[in-house]
Amino acid sequence: MKGYSKQTTKDLDILRNNIKEIISEVNLYLQKRLMLEVEWGNLGTDIKLVDLFASSSESQMTQDITKEFQSIWTKAIRKVLFKYLKGSNFNEGAHFDIVLDGDEYEIKTTSAHWTNEWAGNKNSLHKVGKHILIKYKLGDYGVDEVVILVVDLTDCNETRWNPGTSSGTSFSSLKIHASDKDHVDILAGSIILKKQAKKWLTPVTEKI
Repeated sequence: MKGYSKQTTKDLDILRNNIKEIISEVNLYLQKRLMLEVEWGNLGTDIKLVDLFASSSESQMTQDITKEFQSIWTKAIRKVLFKYLKGSNFNEGAHFDIVLDGDEYEIKTTSAHWTNEWAGNKNSLHKVGKHILIKYKLGDYGVDEVVILVVDLTDCNETRWNPGTSSGTSFSSLKIHASDKDHVDILAGSIILKKQAKKWLTPVTEKI
């Protein structure tokens, strides 16, 4: 299922046409980080990205990577957009990460590319409707594959942030309902409906 775009906008088109450059900026940062760790002698001379999180359990590692890489993706997107759209406002606010075409967007990323959801906290329930959703697959030294989606939750019938069900939890999750597929603009990768996922769409990464 390839991209659907309800409308063409200047800033979003710049984003769409420069995904490869954004990934390159992310990987450039990651390679510099690895080189710095080698220089400091912290983890040996041939280190991989997972080595930076070796002290975490397997389940915790995904959360740690996602949390640390969130700001890297946001900064890379801003850097590339600013290159082509000098003078535009890309500053973040209390409930959004970037302004595109005058609209506020939340950027959500996760390294859990095998799942069909994004994780957030309870504040995600009250943030802006427009989202840039990113899933990525990490290789040894950088991002190998991505799926990048744009969706406005206010246009959707069933897609929304859902609070965790456990008592006292501060987490929430977002999955894309199959009935809302026409409200999803696919910038990279694809979305499919798997039998086992029933009514929820599964994002699929691709090599860029």
